[in-house]
Amino acid sequence: MVEKKRDIFIKIEKISDIVSVLENIRDKDKYLKRLFNEYDKLNLMENKIFENWSSNMDEIIQKLEHVTL
Repeated sequence: MVEKKRDIFIKIEKISDIVSVLENIRDKDKYLKRLFNEYDKLNLMENKIFENWSSNMDEIIQKLEHVTL
């Protein structure tokens, strides 16, 4: 039996709605990536601040160890 190739076309109604939804998903994805990027930056800044505080506290404690009353 000889096989024949046939193209199958499917009619999609409301394709503009589908495209709109897909664009909306893409936009939200971009927005979320920006938010996570901002969160990462803030987290790094916060960690640096805490490290500085910890370092300063260690210095103060070392200095206080040498103080006698």
